[in-house]
Amino acid sequence: MLLEEERSDKKTKCNFLLRFNFIKKYYKNKKANIEEVNEIFRLLFTDEKFIENIIDLKPYLVLDLVDVDSWYKKDLLRAYLKKSLLNNRSILNKEIDNISMSSALSYTNYSQIEEDKRILYFIFKDIKFAENYEVYNPIGEAVEKRLKQLSRIDSDKFNFRYESNDDNLFYKYNIYRGVKFFDLMIYNSIFQELKWHMWLYYLCSFVKKICQNYDPDFTIVDRNDEFPTRYDYLLYEIISVLKKWIKSIKHLNDNYHTNINIDKLKHKNDNIIVSSIIAFGRVMKTIINSNLTDKFKEYMLGIYFELYIDLMESEKEKVGELMLIGISYGGTELNSIDSDYLNFIIRFSLGYDKIRFSICRDKIINKLVNVFLKDNNLNDFMEPIIWKKENDKVKINCMWNNFDSITVDIEE
Repeated sequence: MLLEEERSDKKTKCNFLLRFNFIKKYYKNKKANIEEVNEIFRLLFTDEKFIENIIDLKPYLVLDLVDVDSWYKKDLLRAYLKKSLLNNRSILNKEIDNISMSSALSYTNYSQIEEDKRILYFIFKDIKFAENYEVYNPIGEAVEKRLKQLSRIDSDKFNFRYESNDDNLFYKYNIYRGVKFFDLMIYNSIFQELKWHMWLYYLCSFVKKICQNYDPDFTIVDRNDEFPTRYDYLLYEIISVLKKWIKSIKHLNDNYHTNINIDKLKHKNDNIIVSSIIAFGRVMKTIINSNLTDKFKEYMLGIYFELYIDLMESEKEKVGELMLIGISYGGTELNSIDSDYLNFIIRFSLGYDKIRFSICRDKIINKLVNVFLKDNNLNDFMEPIIWKKENDKVKINCMWNNFDSITVDIEE
């Protein structure tokens, strides 16, 4: 059996080298018929086995092939990236693993990826290249594929209890690597002032699929842990990335993405900060409407509102106001109003006892309640929320709170 596998492996390598030499021959022959060359490239660049062989045997060859004058080189790079992320032995994954996100991605001082990380450097040294080749698609699709595979497994290990030494598991399924790739991509997009959101909304899809897969056995998983399951930890990492992208505005001077002159939260595809706020709102709505524990949902809401307060205190009120809209609607203002979702956030906001939060509590509650009342009436508030109407004002509180009720001015 082992001998047969060894022969098969040698045959695969031999076939690959023959194809590779065939490419070199045609590429160097300037008199070759261009139609014949393009047909060869079409057959090779769309051949899955050929691409797998490149990843295993000559991983940097792709950097030369994308310079070939062929219609199919975009397909080649996209297939290469997708299969590389799903291959634990790939050079791409090794390069991603060798980047410390906390030290490499400083928003106070732009740091370009080192040249020795040849694939990532090639992709991100000029972010327009990454945009033109739509590198977000193969990585996003690879993560979605992994999550879909996990949904079909009876014993999904990501529903098991989270342990601090679980790094190897995260790498095995490459979901975390995909999130890191997006983090690198958006970091470079912000500093190189690319006027496109680079489909950071893939993170919303990741969160939706994680929440669909979430089904832990709470007889062996402690729902009171900071991260009850490995899925909880993955969600925390995604939230942290979104927070970082929005918070970057505190450190950017005269950067295109700091030009935010809108009062309503609507799609602004050329602005990464605005797109991140919309994505963050969507992600929070997905999490709150899921079957994750209330404690974890409140933990994520705490992170959201801590960022809001941080921005307001840093004289980034415009961004803070957009964040408040984003959490109220779960995305843009075009989203339908979800009464159950808003009931949860209002209840949380009334009871959240952090000192910094108390400074902004009235403003937050006023916004949330007025959005709620656009499609609901006061009787639609759920316990433990209690209220009392006085003319055009409403006093609102939770049954167990010791502090005074919040007075809400009802907007017409």
